[in-house]
Amino acid sequence: MLLVNAAVGRRLALLVAVALFATAGAAPAHAASVTRQVSFTADDGVVLRAIVGGEGSLASRPLIVEDSPYAPGIDSFAGSAYNYVELQWRGTGQSGGSLASAGPRDQRDLAEFMGWACRQPWSDGRIGLYGFSASAIVAYDAMHLGLPCVKAAALMSGTVDLYRDLLYIGGINNTAPGLYVEGAIFAPWLANLPARQPASVPASGGGFATAPTDVASHSTEDGYWLDRSFKGDPQRIPILADDGFYDVESRGAFLTYRATRDYGSHLLVIGAHDGWPSNTSGPFPQYARWFDPYVRGVDNGIDHEPPVSL
Repeated sequence: MLLVNAAVGRRLALLVAVALFATAGAAPAHAASVTRQVSFTADDGVVLRAIVGGEGSLASRPLIVEDSPYAPGIDSFAGSAYNYVELQWRGTGQSGGSLASAGPRDQRDLAEFMGWACRQPWSDGRIGLYGFSASAIVAYDAMHLGLPCVKAAALMSGTVDLYRDLLYIGGINNTAPGLYVEGAIFAPWLANLPARQPASVPASGGGFATAPTDVASHSTEDGYWLDRSFKGDPQRIPILADDGFYDVESRGAFLTYRATRDYGSHLLVIGAHDGWPSNTSGPFPQYARWFDPYVRGVDNGIDHEPPVSL
């Protein structure tokens, strides 16, 4: 129990740190000064919500996209050369549908949305994929579907094997972190409830009740969990995989690097846990450097640097 509580505490510390970075730590010059709410209809008819932001206007630019259940809003960490998109998972934020814990439907939503976003007037057809924790997990798990227009990814603290790395470590129930994460998703859902379409409330609210039951009913690594694991990357997307040695999901970045290093992926180990040293900007400057050559075509030499750094 102490180990589980420690893991939950670390996750809480990082969520707070990311929130603080998004609201106060980003340089004012990089603030997304223009934002717009957009709607996307998945192939099953469910309407998903997203926020698009850009510096000064929503002119055609490369995109940095995050697909998150936390509804965190826009953080323009890579500067004004990009537009930024926050897609809200189905059943979370203001999106319709029901929470499915990064399952096949969530993965398909991401792939479909990328194809749609790539063709919008605020996109120039080049996308960088960013993710933290849940949004990194769904990015890893969706790569086998093909992600249109994605040129590179920077993914922090995301497991590639949800069963073994987080919820049933060594086959032993470790679901307390999952329950905490669900609470962190539920809080912004409540905050967005007044703006939600009333007809979508029963399905989205019900997802928060069924998700823990689904996890508890699959105590062995069966097909439910295999559907929620990394299944390869046919696009050969170069990934900057980032984590700490003692993060609750620490294997994800290491296994991802081993699986994709032939595609030019790098591994960044920063901090002891899934945070970063005090009085630093953490991995975000490195993420900006990662996206610039692959997404914007800016030769900054990062592809010639050591692929593993601490």
